[in-house]
Amino acid sequence: MRSLLLFIIHPVVSFSPLEASRMTSNVNIRSGVEFHPTKPGINFRVSSTSATLSWFPRESLHQNVMEMKIAHAPSAAMEPQVVGDTIQLFWEKQGTSAQFSMEATVQTTNEIVPVRDRIPFPIQHHLSTEVSAYLQSGRIANHSQHVQQVARSLVTGKDDLYHAVFAIADWASTNIAYSLASEGQPAIQSASQVLQSRFGKCDEITALFVSMNRAVGIPCRFALGYSYTDNELFKQRWGAHSWAEVYFPGVGWVPFDITYGQYGYVDAGHIMLSVSEDAEPSSVEFSASGREFELFGCEVDTSVMPRNVQPAYEGRSPTIDICLEAQAKEVGFGSACVVVATLINNRDHYVCTQLNLGKPKGIKLLNSDTKKNVLLNPGEVMEIPFFFKMDEDYKSGYSYEYTFSISSNLTSREEQAIIKVKEGAPLFYAKM
Repeated sequence: MRSLLLFIIHPVVSFSPLEASRMTSNVNIRSGVEFHPTKPGINFRVSSTSATLSWFPRESLHQNVMEMKIAHAPSAAMEPQVVGDTIQLFWEKQGTSAQFSMEATVQTTNEIVPVRDRIPFPIQHHLSTEVSAYLQSGRIANHSQHVQQVARSLVTGKDDLYHAVFAIADWASTNIAYSLASEGQPAIQSASQVLQSRFGKCDEITALFVSMNRAVGIPCRFALGYSYTDNELFKQRWGAHSWAEVYFPGVGWVPFDITYGQYGYVDAGHIMLSVSEDAEPSSVEFSASGREFELFGCEVDTSVMPRNVQPAYEGRSPTIDICLEAQAKEVGFGSACVVVATLINNRDHYVCTQLNLGKPKGIKLLNSDTKKNVLLNPGEVMEIPFFFKMDEDYKSGYSYEYTFSISSNLTSREEQAIIKVKEGAPLFYAKM
């Protein structure tokens, strides 16, 4: 049977986990079942109870489980056992219920998983049976013909695995709108439905990303757990979340969170509690043996208490440097102008970042969007031009000053460039 998840969060940090480079948290998970007679007045007996728990903190490249303890009520018939990706629990001396509680200490980081060397695409490495399981089509992460066609078109001509994965992530981020429209529905949208509707919530967007990777031979799996958000759509800052992990031969499972724009890493506010081939795993399943009884599932209560939060960027060099410069400091009324962002990857591994461009109202951006995903090769320097069109309706004899800005989710600084618009200044024309 499946039980209902109830999320209870108690944040105690003085600033957002989104700003943390490292965080230690206490994670508490509790659940249980009650036993009722099949008919009123009937004497029932429960001889043994067991549970399969798939919802607990996992070791990963960004998460370290420092301690984990499990307590049973009534007492345990035997010690908990790890079986595959689950923990098996057992009870003896049955009464009218069986319960357990888990306490874990988890350390998470926002460190980028370093992929330093080019990995050929299509993947040429032999994949183990365990990894190959994450190439299969599922009920939610399905491989419709449309999904396959779009995925293949995105990776055509690419011979670098990181570039292929980034192309899929960038497309999903740009073309699929985040929406809670399917919240509360009896079933979530499948990957093919998300591709058709062009909207979805985190698990649905993740399903499409997972499916598109699998469709071109890249192992990809679901990661489920908790994350912190400052999105105004949510009343609670912490809640259930889903993202993806992509397998890179010789490196391991690398996180990609499409809804957060975090590629190659996740922030320290992500706590992974489950991995899955498809998007609908059960958190805990109970079974019992005996006579004349029924099982009633209790809710799974999960709480996270962050502590020992280390601010990001403290005491370390920036991952990337960004410079923003206007090619012409002064332009005339109605002129085009160019603002160039120069990005420098200070690391010896691939780095993805999401740029956010700030522009004055009324200024038209000609060649891009104000949000742009960028992939930098190890040590790469990249120039990105942004083309704008100034207004023609200015008052003669006046000059105007406009400030453009750019920021990245990997830096704490915002870079700016200033352009003056005045009568008689040079006119430029953009050829797109």
